[in-house]
Amino acid sequence: MRGMEITRWLMQHGHSLLESAGIVGGLIFTGVGLHRDSKARRIENMISLVAQHRDLWRQASGDPKIAAIFDSQRDALRVPPTSAERDFLCSVILYLSTVYRAVKLDELLRPAGMEKDIREFFVLPIPRDVWRDLRAYQDPDFAAFVERIIG
Repeated sequence: MRGMEITRWLMQHGHSLLESAGIVGGLIFTGVGLHRDSKARRIENMISLVAQHRDLWRQASGDPKIAAIFDSQRDALRVPPTSAERDFLCSVILYLSTVYRAVKLDELLRPAGMEKDIREFFVLPIPRDVWRDLRAYQDPDFAAFVERIIG
């Protein structure tokens, strides 16, 4: 008797059961696909940001007009940043802001040593001087992040 009840129930509700199973399966398949797409997008973002990082530092090492920003003894009041140095530092700050936003939006894993790099860079007189001028124009959350790191 029990077997007949199950059979009757399956005949009455089998179509609905299959539809529900198909919907659940479709949702699982979609979720797996979105997860894979998300991982691929993060890798693409990382590759793009690595290329931008390489280009920035290649520019700094290849241009003597910019190399002076790395002088830790330079007095920013006596020898203020040149326009080329300011332009380069604006690019660095924009790059850092982009990385920060990508990490916050979970589009990128936080690069290892990011805080240490920021601290060591902005301890230099010229980058710190330019940061002080430009921080008011930055996203408040990003500016607070940098300020917390550089103290």
